[in-house]
Amino acid sequence: MDLRDLRYFAAAAELGHMRRAAELLHITQPALTKSVRRLEGEIGAPLFEHIGRRVSLNELGRVLYQRARLMLQMAAETDRQLHELAEGTAGQVRLGASATAVEFMLPKIAPRLVETLPDVTLDIAVGMNDTLCASLIASHLDLVVCPITHSDPALAHQAFAKDPVVVVASADHPLFAQRSIALSDLCRYRWVLPSASAASRAWLDHVFETRRLPKPVAQIRSESISLTPRLVAGTALLSFIARRNLGIANVGATLREVPLRATTMPRDFAVVWRKHAYLSPATARLRDLILAMGPGILEVLAKERAPPAATATRRGR
Repeated sequence: MDLRDLRYFAAAAELGHMRRAAELLHITQPALTKSVRRLEGEIGAPLFEHIGRRVSLNELGRVLYQRARLMLQMAAETDRQLHELAEGTAGQVRLGASATAVEFMLPKIAPRLVETLPDVTLDIAVGMNDTLCASLIASHLDLVVCPITHSDPALAHQAFAKDPVVVVASADHPLFAQRSIALSDLCRYRWVLPSASAASRAWLDHVFETRRLPKPVAQIRSESISLTPRLVAGTALLSFIARRNLGIANVGATLREVPLRATTMPRDFAVVWRKHAYLSPATARLRDLILAMGPGILEVLAKERAPPAATATRRGR
């Protein structure tokens, strides 16, 4: 099978429309149709069902589409590897980064990156940890730097810092007027939380479920690391954020940790990559740069935090 025919076929399958696929590929619709028919002739059966002006993969087409994606991915990675071996460390790195990494780490790493890898171009995608790792597995990213609680079998990672997540509230929240705080006390309040698919949200829900308590109710859903503390400040809302963000100017300086061991989620900050995929020289050097500089950046960040307010008695084991 010709790789070009497979690429044209995959575009038609993804868009479900021959004319739009031809426009995306910058070819004529007859050329695209001829390419698809060439594939169908080699296989000996149709690959699409035609529904008006749209096309939909039949069972045979769906099988070929899955194989075609793998073959095109392998061809693209082979092409990248050959070019980068010929050119040294010049090339492109697709980096996925969590909000913490983007706001606090990458700006400090960028000067060293420009100095040591001047011919490398960096494309940064910002997202939630689970979304980034899914994109990494799908080969849409080369490297991810984010907090993780566990690693997919398809991924390898190297942790460089601890990054626990804790329940937080406004410094003048009624909870802090109590002599002690129990997990059940948190059920009286609503929350600012990320989407239910976020790893930290799923972990928190599990804590309450295993103790037969109602899951936290999100009055506001927010994925923004900088917006969430401002939404919580001055309200009776609770949230669940990284402990290192407490005390950081314009982020968590007005918040206070609700000290419950049961709701302290252990987590590592790590660099993640595909376990058995080719890692370009530029990607490997960027990974090593993050691992070398990351611990120091996060340590400085921790020292810049304001001193924590006095905490209540720990309960909720």
